[in-house]
Amino acid sequence: YFDYKKGADRWDTLGSSRVIVDKLLKPSEVLLVSIFLYGIALLSGLALWYLLNFDSVILYLIGIGFILGLFYAFVPIGWKYLALGDVAVFLAWSLISAGSYYVQTQTINAKAFLGYMPVSLLIVGILHGNNMRDIYDDVRAGYRTFAGILGPELSKYYYAFLILSAYILVPILVAFKIWPIWSLAVYITLPQALRNISWAFKPNYIQKGMLDFFTAQLQTSFSNVLILSLLLDILDRLI
Repeated sequence: YFDYKKGADRWDTLGSSRVIVDKLLKPSEVLLVSIFLYGIALLSGLALWYLLNFDSVILYLIGIGFILGLFYAFVPIGWKYLALGDVAVFLAWSLISAGSYYVQTQTINAKAFLGYMPVSLLIVGILHGNNMRDIYDDVRAGYRTFAGILGPELSKYYYAFLILSAYILVPILVAFKIWPIWSLAVYITLPQALRNISWAFKPNYIQKGMLDFFTAQLQTSFSNVLILSLLLDILDRLI
């Protein structure tokens, strides 16, 4: 909604969701649905707060998550318009893990935050792949993402850093027993990651234009293997 209002999403923008520009929905309808969904999210959080006897930590987590999410694009703040979108997304997704752990245990554990970092980095990679493609459209609309500040060339290296960092962290997390040894299986997705990085450096605009989609596929594969490794670890302990 706000990208459309600010002029970033237009009929000639490759990265546009096209829901509004193709008149599938009116801007007011998109805004109304967004408000409705945020309302459900807030009520869900408050329900958890009630079920945990009005635990103050849960209230803080709800507040932080709500601020990170709501003001990601909400004018006049808009983290994405202030080149803080990458930070906001990384924190939001990492806190989802920490918050989920707290809801189940009522304890704060840094391992819950650290253990999710590789997935969070890949999710930021999805965002950056999108922003790499939209650098010139975003500048034309009058705002700059972190990709816009880096520029087209440095953005390629930043993308490679995000993706490779996720894999570099794996043996560290295993060594500190935050992840089980089975989690090394996520390296079977490394060829997919290297393919994406190579596409980020190619001049082919179509490959770059689809980089967010391909990174989302990578993140899904990585996460699915990680989930299976955690289940194997549980099974191994039971046996």
